[in-house]
Amino acid sequence: MRARDYTIRPARPEELPTLIDIETESDEGFREVGFGFVTEFEPISVLVLESQHSQHLVWVVVDSRDLPVGFALVKIVDDGFHLLQMAVVPAHGRRGLGKRLAQAVIAAAGERGYHKVTLTTFENIPWNEPFYAKLGFRRMQANELGVELTAIVAGERSMGVAARPRVSMQLDL
Repeated sequence: MRARDYTIRPARPEELPTLIDIETESDEGFREVGFGFVTEFEPISVLVLESQHSQHLVWVVVDSRDLPVGFALVKIVDDGFHLLQMAVVPAHGRRGLGKRLAQAVIAAAGERGYHKVTLTTFENIPWNEPFYAKLGFRRMQANELGVELTAIVAGERSMGVAARPRVSMQLDL
């Protein structure tokens, strides 16, 4: 399939459990770059997905059969959009779908009157920090993190996610 054969739209409630499978499958790619420990973490819960869905903060990229093959999950953090999770099934990778999902999130943030999008990610993995930098995200310094983002970073550390270098990034709208 070509990139134009995919559509990005808001997730439907019945699709939320599928997103967990997408995240799990997508996380397998971390093994190839020495970050296999990522696969040991619990995937995002249906409760979190439902909560964010109720606020219209979950988008999917669907194939020509209207089946989700990727998603973006957002939370409102420090008065801005925070990209909690983005994943694309590897079989549908390398078609610009992650970029299109990120652009959809950025556009939605602007449409809703927010002035920033933040995220935390691993540095130096091609589909993490360098990917977001190409979209215009910049590294944040510790003193730039708001109270809620600071809590997210602390939570990642306590879970062991920050076992490898992580960065907080922001795109100003």
